[in-house]
Amino acid sequence: MRFEREEFVMHASSEVYALVRDRFAELLPHLPGVAAIEVLSREPAGKGKTRVKSRWKIRPPALIGSLLPEKAFFWEEEAVWIDKKQTVESHIRGYGYESRSTIAYEPASDYTRVKITAEVTFHRDAIDIPKQNLDKIVAGAGDALREAVEPNLFAFLDAIRERLSA
Repeated sequence: MRFEREEFVMHASSEVYALVRDRFAELLPHLPGVAAIEVLSREPAGKGKTRVKSRWKIRPPALIGSLLPEKAFFWEEEAVWIDKKQTVESHIRGYGYESRSTIAYEPASDYTRVKITAEVTFHRDAIDIPKQNLDKIVAGAGDALREAVEPNLFAFLDAIRERLSA
């Protein structure tokens, strides 16, 4: 499943990128679907690049929350922040899925174009739950993904705007 989104933030891309890369914890309280983020490591990955490994705990989506075990609400992310392109490339591994995404913070005059592209792959054989529950989850996965992602995306962008306007 492919997911693409483009939004605009009325602040300079250098400000937006630096906020998200270096002070993401300030944005966390504004993300309704994210309960916690634990940074496991942060290290240089070449000139102008930073590799960040983290573990995310998400709040269960209403549609599928009761059908999955607790471990389904965690994912591990390996992200590479590329300063020259003001981009983060991310690989997420979760319970029965993985995602590769790119978020670009592109300068556009005096504002920032935030461009998100993600490819999510589900691995049905890696999920240890009753088949009838699995069928329900897979059938509703696209809607559940949008239900989980879109409110967080809009809240994330609103939090950036709020922080940079303060």
